[in-house]
Amino acid sequence: TEPLWMAVKDGSGASLFAGILKPGTDFTVPQGTVAPTVSTARPEALKIMVGTTQAPPLGPPGREVRDASLQCDNTMFGDP
Repeated sequence: TEPLWMAVKDGSGASLFAGILKPGTDFTVPQGTVAPTVSTARPEALKIMVGTTQAPPLGPPGREVRDASLQCDNTMFGDP
């Protein structure tokens, strides 16, 4: 319902996205990206999908998350 700032990097630290997402906007990690991570100040506002399954939250509401893994196995099981 509100804009969200986030940054997504690959395993080498190269930026894949850094900016503000408007409500209803999607960002897809490019296929083949090695060890993607995400940082955001509002993890509760992210809806992370792995295929058609929604991943659990990356962290508690209002607590900044830095370099959280977006690798499918880690994201789906809540590993940092």
